[in-house]
Parts: sequence; C-alpha cells; structure tokens
Amino acid sequence: MEIILKNEKLVTYFILGNRCNYLKGHKVKIENKYRFLRYIIVSVCCIIISLLYSIFSHGIYSNYMIYMFVIPLILGIISILINRNNNKEGNDLAFCGILTLIIGTFLKGVFEIAGTGSPYQVIYFIIGCLLYLFGILWSLKHQL
Repeated sequence: MEIILKNEKLVTYFILGNRCNYLKGHKVKIENKYRFLRYIIVSVCCIIISLLYSIFSHGIYSNYMIYMFVIPLILGIISILINRNNNKEGNDLAFCGILTLIIGTFLKGVFEIAGTGSPYQVIYFIIGCLLYLFGILWSLKHQL
C-alpha cells in the first residue's frame, strides 16, 4: 500500500496510459470503418453517375465511365491497409488523389463518348497519381 501511495502519479499514469492506448486503438478501428464506408459510397456514386450518363448518351458508352467505380474501391482499400494508424494528412492526400483520378476518368469518358479529346486530360492522371503516392508515402513515413 505504501508503494502505491508514494508512486500514486506513476500508477495513475500507467493505468490511464493503457486505457488511452486501448481507446486510441478502438478509435482507429472505427475510423478505418468510416474510411472504408466513405470509399464504398464514392464507388456507388460513380456507378450511379455512370448509369445515368449512359442512359442519356444515346447508346454510346465508354469503358472509362463503366469502370470508374474501381478507382475508389481498389485504391481506397490499399490506402486503408497501408495507413493503419490513421494519419490524417496521409488520408487526405490519398483521398484527394483518388478524387482527382475519378474526375480525370470521368472527363476521359465524356470526351470519348463525345468523340473528341483534349491534351489536358493527362494532367488529371499525373496529378492524381502524385497526390495518391504522396499520401501513401506520408502515411508510411509517420508509421515508422
């Protein structure tokens, strides 16, 4: 009993420290579920946009529009698996990269359906890949 009274702050810190680590681990699992749900919702929105656009495109379709939902699904799962400790900056950069790739894919599909093109479409893919890569690298840097 004397040891506990003399080191009361140390014992309290030890108990609260373990509790905080447990809560932090629980919080990370919940945030990963929300991130996964966010990528599923974005994928479903891509499917809905693709279906609506194909209805009004007079029977012409583009593979870029049809498979646009794969980008947030695959890259989002990879991002969740790599960034297990939930680094906010890494998550945000990766998510911005995924959104940029989706917009670039959507525009590529629209231009393909319209029968035209633009030299600026490549910029979306380059910037999207760089943002995603920087987000993943940022997350890996802060995991070490």
